[in-house]
Amino acid sequence: MPAVGVLSRADPVPPGIAAQLEYFQGGGDACGFGLSNFAVAVRNRPDLDFMAAPDVLDVCIYGYAPDGDVVVNIFDPSGKHTESRTFSPATLDSLNAFPFRRIHSDPSGRYLIEATQNGLTVSTVIEVRPAPTPQFIGYVNDHQGLADEGGFIWMKPGGTVRLAVGGYKPNSTVQIRIYHNPHTRESDGVTVMDYLTSHPVTVDSRGGGIWALKTEPSDPGECYMLDSELVTRRMYPAPDAPEAPSIRWQLTLCLIDRPF
Repeated sequence: MPAVGVLSRADPVPPGIAAQLEYFQGGGDACGFGLSNFAVAVRNRPDLDFMAAPDVLDVCIYGYAPDGDVVVNIFDPSGKHTESRTFSPATLDSLNAFPFRRIHSDPSGRYLIEATQNGLTVSTVIEVRPAPTPQFIGYVNDHQGLADEGGFIWMKPGGTVRLAVGGYKPNSTVQIRIYHNPHTRESDGVTVMDYLTSHPVTVDSRGGGIWALKTEPSDPGECYMLDSELVTRRMYPAPDAPEAPSIRWQLTLCLIDRPF
């Protein structure tokens, strides 16, 4: 008998939990209008002046020359070299940003990020601290071996979804809410998702960990949204907005039954 996966459930909506959530679709230029001189900078969240792990931030590289690879090196707070990536200018033109991911078990402190091209080196520093409030991000790598954006995962049914969580009450169990079936709400034309089920996350003595959800080959091939009512973030404002809005932070998962 085929296994029935978590994503094949259809549970009643728990008390106090929204039956539908708006499904944001879109995005923008990760680094925006930048500097004309060669420079590297971390685009932090607008509500924090540090990186609250777990998170994935955009490392923006500005003003690079049209010829010559750009080599990015990252050093942890102890000075240990932890990452090295090489980008051609053409790759940077398409990627726009280099993802920098840290989770709750990574060392806290000041990380040095250096970018070198044609003998010229520029650098910036980002401070990493444990998340002071509940957070989660997707924990996968994209096809280039880099951390993904943390807010979107796509895979074949039968794969395992992983989240890095942090900032929760130590040794607690919390529920990740799962929504599905993106559709247009007739009353206002907004795209929404319907509540499907909840799945428990148990965190360690530091309030974090890696959560895994095994999907089944029989799970419906559609898009889902993972949500926690405890997790909100302020986002980047539009150019003409007075400040960044606060939103529920969610992760989109799309199961696509085709070869990758």
